Amino acid sequence: MVAVDAAISHLQRRWRAASKIGRHYIAPASKAERNVVFVAGQQRSGTNMLMDVLDRHHRTDVYHETDPRAFERYQMRDIDTIRTLVDRSRASHVVIKALCELQRLRDLLDAFPRSRAIWLVRHYRDVSSSMAKQFSTTAEALKRMRVDPAAGRWRGEGMSESVRMLLLDCIMDDTDEISAAAFQWFMRNRLYFDQGLRLDRRVKLVFYEDLATRPNETVRMITDFLGLGFDPSLTTDISATSVDKKGNPPIDPRIEALCRQLLDRLSIVAQTQH
Repeated sequence: MVAVDAAISHLQRRWRAASKIGRHYIAPASKAERNVVFVAGQQRSGTNMLMDVLDRHHRTDVYHETDPRAFERYQMRDIDTIRTLVDRSRASHVVIKALCELQRLRDLLDAFPRSRAIWLVRHYRDVSSSMAKQFSTTAEALKRMRVDPAAGRWRGEGMSESVRMLLLDCIMDDTDEISAAAFQWFMRNRLYFDQGLRLDRRVKLVFYEDLATRPNETVRMITDFLGLGFDPSLTTDISATSVDKKGNPPIDPRIEALCRQLLDRLSIVAQTQH
């Protein structure tokens, strides 16, 4: 039965993709109507879920981070390449992931006049647990960054001096993967404030927990913000089973305090944006 359901789901996705391509060719959006949407956030924060939601919309052209046309090794290609993809699209909304590019989200928005961004936030404990299971190099990368911020590649880009001081204070030789992942959550989500995006009307802050537990309400808010019509079918595959799975992973108390304070700040912003 599971195999049958999977096959049906696969066929439905294929049909939706073919139908969307047909719509775009029959009634293409003009370049003047074209919008660029950046789906941003720290890794393991639900960006895949939102990308899948937007991919179901008939007015979108979506580029996942595994798409070699727009990405190389999960990092976005140069602006000229992205601009070419946008210009060639027939959709009204071109959606592109921006995870390793959080530190230059404002520059990306400035590069495309009709652009907006959704910044997804998920509780740092769930993110840390998921990252520790998915990756095994976060602690090593942050430890190298104590000596040279550039050693962390995209992780260290855009890092303020105050965050660098916190990195030196919190990341030790014995820091484990859970605590390192939590610090990366803090470091990357802090970029939202460091870039002044709090007051940028092109950026909407959305909590993963709201998307998972109140999908219709949250997706409607997102599609309204992006200028897309809402359809209940967009939320069909959203599940809340991954919410609050954090348990009680041990996180360095200093790092947890930083994450908790930042989460509170982000929560206040999200409430005032609704």
